[in-house]
Amino acid sequence: MAKQLTMLMVLISFSIGVLGQPATSFPAMKGVVSDYAGRLDEAQIKELSGLLKDYERQTTRQIPVIILEPTG
Repeated sequence: MAKQLTMLMVLISFSIGVLGQPATSFPAMKGVVSDYAGRLDEAQIKELSGLLKDYERQTTRQIPVIILEPTG
């Protein structure tokens, strides 16, 4: 039992350390679909946003879509 408790404490400590790291910053979301690379036209963004919002209403799960330019 003590060994399991020790492992749990180690995992919690590790999780706190990882979660405490600064997140990669993203620009502010434009909506459900945020196309910062300009890959989608307005009709595609509207259609995809509608599908994602319908899915959220049916399941209560959110799926954001963020399109960024590749770096590197």
